[in-house]
Amino acid sequence: MNPALDAFVHHLRHHRMCAPHTIDNYQRDIHRFCQFYPNRPPDTITLAEAKHYIHACHATGLGSRSLRRHLASLRAFWLFLAITPCVWDGIPSPKFQSALPTVLAPHTMHALLDQFPDSPLGIRNRAVCELLYASGIRVSELVQAKLTDLNLDERGLRVLGKGSKQRLVFFDDRAHRHLIHYLQEVRMHWKAPTPHVFVTKQGSPLQVRSVQRMVQAMATPSGHRLTPHTFRHSFATRLLNNGADLRMIQHLLGHENLTTTEIYTHVSTTELKKLYHAAFV
Repeated sequence: MNPALDAFVHHLRHHRMCAPHTIDNYQRDIHRFCQFYPNRPPDTITLAEAKHYIHACHATGLGSRSLRRHLASLRAFWLFLAITPCVWDGIPSPKFQSALPTVLAPHTMHALLDQFPDSPLGIRNRAVCELLYASGIRVSELVQAKLTDLNLDERGLRVLGKGSKQRLVFFDDRAHRHLIHYLQEVRMHWKAPTPHVFVTKQGSPLQVRSVQRMVQAMATPSGHRLTPHTFRHSFATRLLNNGADLRMIQHLLGHENLTTTEIYTHVSTTELKKLYHAAFV
């Protein structure tokens, strides 16, 4: 039992309204630190001990991105506990080279989507993947979506994003067609008591891990390495390549900062270089 950590998790969940995945990361990072220095009140940790802990994490194989998140978690915990000065402020966040996201061209994505079987599970799984690709929503937003959030006539979906911020996203006729097929031919017969759009055969809400496994299975025969986020990256890149404004893409993706959205300009530049070299080199 760690009352301070429990109170911090309560603060994240009920006051900062963080997403479950974010809360899990905070909790895991801080729990790891508490195990490294058991029975040590946080306000007794020195800068030298803090540095030793981060070096130990690096020695176990944590990469730069994980270490940056680790430091952010611990700084937030110290801030919550009102401990000053914060020893973690004395440790610079490690730099990392941001990798470009994996993106699939529309014809490749459509070919993969066309492989789903015409079975109840195949119909549901295709509707899931078609909506992810057509709307660019996060998988966590998809599994939380309720039937009342869905406006089939307007091809729109109201989603609850990070920080419990609502936004409206849209989907195309193709996704609309497969959603209708799933709702009328599958979900209705599964008689789910939950209001969620996507459910299991047992009628319970579909979980993030189930979608991750679904996408991996979909990609395995073709040799592609996909995650649910690949649909999101491909959606954003497709919009940018077709002349969409970065601000519009930012809104549709639910990014708080435009700099997060700007990575897709680099993806598009990479694709242009490939086309150029294929034609002239």
